[in-house]
Amino acid sequence: MIDGNCIFLGENLSGKTQFLDTTYKQFSQREKAIIRSAPVFFYSKVQDELFFNNSKYENNVSQILEISNISTSQECYSLSGGEKQILNLCCHIASGSKYLFIDDNMDMVNNKIKNKIYSLIITFGVKLFSTSTYIQINGFVFDSYYLIKNSKIIEKLHFNEIENNFDVFLENNIGLIW
Repeated sequence: MIDGNCIFLGENLSGKTQFLDTTYKQFSQREKAIIRSAPVFFYSKVQDELFFNNSKYENNVSQILEISNISTSQECYSLSGGEKQILNLCCHIASGSKYLFIDDNMDMVNNKIKNKIYSLIITFGVKLFSTSTYIQINGFVFDSYYLIKNSKIIEKLHFNEIENNFDVFLENNIGLIW
């Protein structure tokens, strides 16, 4: 079983989402959340949207909002696409999910901020599973990287294997680097 803090990398239509869905099914329904596409918010203000969930995780959510420079008094309609993705993620953190399955959902968020958020979420004890068409070279967050092609895992790499041999990884997977 794939245990978390991993990313499925591959080109478009390579089968990444299929692996994410298969992995998602292995975990308890109450402990997991899958995050896809554009979020829909039901309340006008950020604070109201977050209040809908569990206040037990308020400190965790506050840290993410601070990194992202999002105020709880902001109107949801005024948020940028990336800010909406972050708020959506915060709603799932606030609900107490222990496993987050993120299907290309943070693609509108600046990579530096995204890596800070992902690193922070891991310190909360939440396990991350994500898909992407590229690996950000400005920071390694995940423990394991699964390269997907034709709906199959063609290679599994750990962080230290990529970091120590980044030139080779770059040469072999140029389409996945950003």
